[in-house]
Amino acid sequence: MFRLHRVLWAGAVLVVGCRPADRPPELLRLIPAVEPVGLLQPSSFIDTPPPDFSLPSLRNQLDSGFLAVPTGAAAALLGSKQLVIGADTETSFSISAYSNQDGLQLVHVFAPLVNGSDSQNKQMLASLDSVARVLATDTTGLFTWIDSSWQAVWRDWEHSRTRSDRVKERRFGHFLMAMTGVPPDFVFLGAVRVQ
Repeated sequence: MFRLHRVLWAGAVLVVGCRPADRPPELLRLIPAVEPVGLLQPSSFIDTPPPDFSLPSLRNQLDSGFLAVPTGAAAALLGSKQLVIGADTETSFSISAYSNQDGLQLVHVFAPLVNGSDSQNKQMLASLDSVARVLATDTTGLFTWIDSSWQAVWRDWEHSRTRSDRVKERRFGHFLMAMTGVPPDFVFLGAVRVQ
């Protein structure tokens, strides 16, 4: 499950690709939205080419229903032309944003609560909320859904048997969002454009 995440993280090492001026409008709003939380600064976001998701090892993970991305994410990843990654080196918290000519298509947030102090964990969850706020055109019920979803996944982890047990999905505006996690260590938010 974490192999794809390692590939996403490794992509941050490459510092080639499109200029920040070419970033889609949603991404231009997302980056400053997480800054006040204090975990990531605008300089933390690096433009890099996306991984080649047509490679058999990555394609198998996408086709298997990788848990940390919402339904429809595979097509968005395969069609992406731009990747911007923001990461905190101390906690490994990261935001990965995939775009193509039609704008921002997929955002993946990885919050490794196991790596942070109490205050850093609050910052990770607040950053996750900030990302969701930018993507959702209507935030009615958004934050309650986020908190209840990852907590339900953690609570029921041992007894969950299906993807729907471990991934909670709901549409907010133009994005289908998915919350999941691995207790007591990780929380993931994925959001894929559906319109």
